[in-house]
Amino acid sequence: MSEFDDASDAPWKVIIADDDADVHTVSRLALGRFTFLGRRLELLSAYTGDETRELIEKNPDTAVMILDVVMDERDSGLKIVEYVRNTLRNQLVRIILRTGQPGYAPQMQVVQNYDINDYREKTDLTEQKLISSMVSTLRSYRDICLVEEHRSVLERSLQEKEVLLREVHHRVKNNLQVISSLLSMQSMSTENQESRKMCQVSRDRVRTMALIHEKLYQSDDFSQVDFADYIHTLGDELLALYAPAVPVFFDYSMEQVFLQIDHAVPCGLIVNELIINALKYAFNGRPGGNIHIGLHRRGEYVDLSIGDDGSGLPDGFSLDRAETLGLQLVSILSAQIGAEVAVDSSRGTKFSIVFSDT
Repeated sequence: MSEFDDASDAPWKVIIADDDADVHTVSRLALGRFTFLGRRLELLSAYTGDETRELIEKNPDTAVMILDVVMDERDSGLKIVEYVRNTLRNQLVRIILRTGQPGYAPQMQVVQNYDINDYREKTDLTEQKLISSMVSTLRSYRDICLVEEHRSVLERSLQEKEVLLREVHHRVKNNLQVISSLLSMQSMSTENQESRKMCQVSRDRVRTMALIHEKLYQSDDFSQVDFADYIHTLGDELLALYAPAVPVFFDYSMEQVFLQIDHAVPCGLIVNELIINALKYAFNGRPGGNIHIGLHRRGEYVDLSIGDDGSGLPDGFSLDRAETLGLQLVSILSAQIGAEVAVDSSRGTKFSIVFSDT
């Protein structure tokens, strides 16, 4: 509940800083019975710059400061304004600057260069005008405090949601890793080679999705993934898992591209399938080779390419008529994200996938 919503009778703190004792007396007479929102004023007096600084330090919840420009120094009030705003970082307190010697601090210059809320000459600040100024200034203080209070509530709510979302990604990652481990155990417990392969491929697909949630869990932004970093990690893991009999190297040409999770998961599966396909088939009967991966953002589009300098695809190949489940997934997932896919088998194999990330 806001302090302004309840029946709090805590007084509004007002610092009066002036080297003239009569000013303090007159101000107390004018404001002694003043109330705003049912709350009276607590008037705190200072006569020098040092006393004023000490008061605001001890009372950071001060609502209003009425500052004389000239006290023990010609620019005491101006120095205090800078001290409050820049050193104490107190942006809430409302500052009324008043002077009996306007020549020392021309109004336009002061208003433009100092973070104050009102500027008055002492001769102009009659009892009625002082009360009127106090009403408008306290109203401003109340409003800015409410805004700050609501901002703090929203900030706490956001932090709580971030913690919750981080925990969700962590648990999803852990659950997918459990499934991946179960599939690994299943593959080791079966003697049927075809069943073993199916378990291993399913394990890798689950691990690919788990890696997305792992990257999100480690990130400061839970809504998008650094996809270049993701591809590096996925490539290293797949190379270790499939370890072809000949030397194979990754050739990366990528820039930092962040993908929303609804694009990152299908794209991750596409990359997984194409890298596995290259590792398993591209270099059979060859002394080794390279897998080329490109990732670039071109305006609202993302250009993803996975290729190799291996043996290439069979004549007449069409992704739409692919017979293997892996390439069928590539076709289905590409359609899911609205991607255009081009396949070039003139020198090895290259899949180019372009999609909008808006």
